[in-house]
Amino acid sequence: MLSSKSNSIIKAWAVLPMLLLFQNSISQIGFNKRFFSEHSSRLESVNITEGGYVVAGWSSDPADGNHFDLLIVNLDVNGEITAENKYGNSQRYFWSIGKNVSELPERFLQQSVGPRNDTAAINLTWFDHLGDTLFTRDFRSIYLNMGWALDYFISPPFAYLNSDSTAYLTAIVSHESTFSDAVLYKFDPQGHELWHYVHATLSDPDAIYAVVPHQGGVIVGIFEDGYTNNPANDFIVKLNSAGLEQWHLNSDDFLPGRRGNFSLLCDNDTLVIAGLFEDYDSTIYYPIASIYKVDTLGSVIWSNTYGEYTQFEMRTFTNVVKTTDGNYVCGGTWTTIPGSEEIPVGQVNDDYDQFAHIVKFDRDNGNIIWERNYRWLETYRDNHSLNDMKATPDGGVIFCGEANDLYHIYEPPYQQAWVVKLDACGCLVPGCDTECTVGVGEMPEGPRNDSNDSKIQLFKFGPNPAYDMLNVFVGAIANADLHNASIAIYDLQGKLMKSFVVKYANTTYMMDVSEMASGEYVMGFMN
Repeated sequence: MLSSKSNSIIKAWAVLPMLLLFQNSISQIGFNKRFFSEHSSRLESVNITEGGYVVAGWSSDPADGNHFDLLIVNLDVNGEITAENKYGNSQRYFWSIGKNVSELPERFLQQSVGPRNDTAAINLTWFDHLGDTLFTRDFRSIYLNMGWALDYFISPPFAYLNSDSTAYLTAIVSHESTFSDAVLYKFDPQGHELWHYVHATLSDPDAIYAVVPHQGGVIVGIFEDGYTNNPANDFIVKLNSAGLEQWHLNSDDFLPGRRGNFSLLCDNDTLVIAGLFEDYDSTIYYPIASIYKVDTLGSVIWSNTYGEYTQFEMRTFTNVVKTTDGNYVCGGTWTTIPGSEEIPVGQVNDDYDQFAHIVKFDRDNGNIIWERNYRWLETYRDNHSLNDMKATPDGGVIFCGEANDLYHIYEPPYQQAWVVKLDACGCLVPGCDTECTVGVGEMPEGPRNDSNDSKIQLFKFGPNPAYDMLNVFVGAIANADLHNASIAIYDLQGKLMKSFVVKYANTTYMMDVSEMASGEYVMGFMN
């Protein structure tokens, strides 16, 4: 039985009757939070502090000129808000864009864009572990006032704060002849420019989504978009301490295909690069997710992809991190494109459904260790974005982004900041994978598959009791076998309280139960 606000126990039933007791002992802490603030919000970055986490992004304020505030939120280890700060006004707003990394335990960055004196500018804000701003700097395009019609910034995808308090900032700037150029800035501890590096090609829009300090210099991951003449590819360049090129790699030379890197890490003298991939021979427009490991000479150690080519879905990796066991976890988005399925009355067929997916790969051979999906149970098509992800000291990961209610079924705000902490097995519901016990204590008992394969449990949920949200894991069953599957909650008189269609397996679905009265309920999973 489920109680949303009391110390009761859930009764669960699925294909076979079962009783699930959640009196468990887990050494790791996981949580799933949406910020129900007064206005729309979105998280762009997450970093780890000594006592928890700090997330940053934006919050809109339509009552005051519809501007964007810089949003900084401190969370404890349980995901509870300990401090929330907003900065901005209708004359000076901060539209946060892009993820970042800090090597310092009590100082962080967040980049944003906004108008400054009738010119588009990037703002870089330094703030401490309490969420208080230290200072800000505004930067304008390197092409400003050179006579071109397009001389502004488009976005700042990435920032990096070094242990010596110097910082890197990447930017995409517009240029009349080269379209979009990638720029990397380096700043001193006070935010003054030391040098900048420009990567510009005549045929490709370029962007820098990853920067990794390496042997006194920096390795830069550049995505050459290639939507004009040349296929998209990864261009990896090593710069010295003065911003001068030492060497570069082009993915066309060692892994042909249309590629785009969105995240990069350096593991000793090898590079692990995650993003998207499309085979040259593919006739399908949408790419699949990609990860590969290569040394600095361009020798491929291994490569792997995630997903299948289809006209109805697209997968990308936007983040890759190295966890405490030495393996790699990639995070990104899985987008389903409307196709042959029935479109509900009153909803259009050009909306897409997007949810977060996390995949763990073996560092030695690139094989998949586990894979998980995460989404809220809200409406027919919602957008869930995973913008930033970090490895946590307990072996798990934490990611942030947004959960967006496209059809405005629920009360505003419809666009809400979202942060999820997972254990070392990628589980939000502890024990979702009974063969994965890395860093996990006593496993809770729960309903098993009726097949011989009991690795992934068929149906599992928590927390129990639930106070504001309930996470339901649907495990080892092929998506093709999910025939009109649904999750339902009833009160003890048999009245249906909530019901949702389940379309994807190996997925954690998240229910808002905050409006349900305190008491005991029965949950069912039917397929």
